[in-house]
Amino acid sequence: MKTLYKYETVYEELLTLARAGKPNDGFPTEMEIARRFRVSRFTARKALNMLYKDGAVYRKTKTGTFVAPPRNGKRIAVALPFENINDSKIMDAILDNNARFGYEIDVFFSHLNMRKERGILETVLAKKYDGLLFSPSNDSGHADLISRFILSRVPLVLMDIEILGFDLPLVCSDNEGGYYEIVTHFIRKGLTKFLFIMPESAESMSSVRDRYRGYCRALLENGIPVRLEYIFQPNCFGNNFLTLSVKEQNAVQIKNAHMLHEYCLSLPDPPEAVCFINDASAVWFINYLQRYDAGLLDKVTMIGFDGLTVGRKLNLSTVRQNFYAIGKNALLTLDKIFAGETPKSRTEIKTRMILV
Repeated sequence: MKTLYKYETVYEELLTLARAGKPNDGFPTEMEIARRFRVSRFTARKALNMLYKDGAVYRKTKTGTFVAPPRNGKRIAVALPFENINDSKIMDAILDNNARFGYEIDVFFSHLNMRKERGILETVLAKKYDGLLFSPSNDSGHADLISRFILSRVPLVLMDIEILGFDLPLVCSDNEGGYYEIVTHFIRKGLTKFLFIMPESAESMSSVRDRYRGYCRALLENGIPVRLEYIFQPNCFGNNFLTLSVKEQNAVQIKNAHMLHEYCLSLPDPPEAVCFINDASAVWFINYLQRYDAGLLDKVTMIGFDGLTVGRKLNLSTVRQNFYAIGKNALLTLDKIFAGETPKSRTEIKTRMILV
């Protein structure tokens, strides 16, 4: 007979408790479990995580843990790029709102690796999942597998990025509107010269193209022409950037920041603002200027996109995305498909400016 670890024993007790409860009843917290069974919080957390994975309980952010309703027999997959804070918010929303539906959910992470992402899609098809919530690496990959989803009538809802050539429901941020709003804000503050950073590796992302469209629309609607010298395209990221070691990635980021700095200095008519496709790129450039050219940093407004907390400490104005709403609406869209309804082809989640 196998000897159970302490957390497994606690898990068995909690599973019995969950099965005896009514759907949506409150469930003991991690601390309450630790006190009740006289175990450490680490042991209580491991036992509780097993319950989450089994679907016996669900959690609501900032509210607590609850007894899950009976499973409805459908199993769905969620494929996300990273296990970072943004994708965690998407996953929290899916788990929180799944309390209404009782789907069995399996989560996969691609880390923006196309080979790994392809393997995830093949697994979802081979194991005959009932549906997929998918945040793709780019908008032009895996056309053969995407077509198999459609022909097999396996519902697929995209998050963040569309896939060219396929009419699939998409839930994303209002990327164009967000960038339009923040550039328009600074035009009204008197700025007219905005340098936009468009890495080659980002061209295959519909979210980035939408942000660029918002940038162009803001300029044109305010009588400012789009100037080619104000579109800077560093080419040293490469498609394999995310497969590099942390040390190698840092070296690439420093090289890009150096190239951008040199480009800004070479312009006869220097920019008054630099527009980045995300906060992470902006933070690298700001850190570089703090070390090598703090004077330029004082003269130029930095604009990002994502709403990372670190940006506030670096005087980075940005656009915050509501990742929780993206996850929630993606799940609701998939449920509508299961119910036989025709979902909206595109659901855009409103963004919010964070100004410094």
